[in-house]
Amino acid sequence: MDITSEEDTLIVVTADHSLTFTMGGYPSINNPILGLVDEFPGKAPDDGKPMLTLTYSDGPGFDVHHMKNGAEVPRMNLSGSDTTAPDFVQDAGVPRYEVSHGGEDVAIYARGPMSHLFHGVHEHNYIAHVMEYASCVGANQDHCKKPRKKPWCDECAGRGRSAGLRARQGPLALGFLWALLMLCVT
Repeated sequence: MDITSEEDTLIVVTADHSLTFTMGGYPSINNPILGLVDEFPGKAPDDGKPMLTLTYSDGPGFDVHHMKNGAEVPRMNLSGSDTTAPDFVQDAGVPRYEVSHGGEDVAIYARGPMSHLFHGVHEHNYIAHVMEYASCVGANQDHCKKPRKKPWCDECAGRGRSAGLRARQGPLALGFLWALLMLCVT
C-alpha cells in the first residue's frame, strides 16, 4: 500500500467464493478462537463433550474427529487436545475429501479512484465492469475525456484526498493491484 497512491491506483480485494465455515457454540468474548468452547450454563452440547468454536459443515475434519462405532458415529472427546497446533484439523459434520464452497456473498473492499462504485452486494461480473470503467478502457470512456477539478466523487473527498486535486485531462493513468483472496482447503 505504501508504494501506491490513492489518487491513481485502484486496489480491489475480494474472493470468488465462501466456504462452509462457521463459528458456533456460544463461546465467551475472551475464549481463544482456536480453542474449545467455554460453554455458558445450559448451552453445552447434548453429548456433554466439548466442541470447537470453528467448524466446517463438510470436509476432511470429519474423519479426524469422529470414531466409527457400528451404525453410530460419535464425536471424539477433545478435552486435552492441542487445538492450536499447526497440524490440527478443524471438525466437519460430513465426511469429504475437501471442504465445499458456500453460498454466502463475499466481501469486496476497494480503495482509490472509483472505489465508491464498490458497495453492498454485487455479482462477480460487476467487478470487471467497474475496473474497465475506472481504467478508461472498453465502451464507457466518456468520463475519462473530461477535465477533473475535484476528486472522483464528492463523498470520497474526505478520505485522504486533497479537496484541491489538480485538473486532469484525458484518461487517468491507473495502476491496478487486484488482490484476489481465495480461501481454499486442499
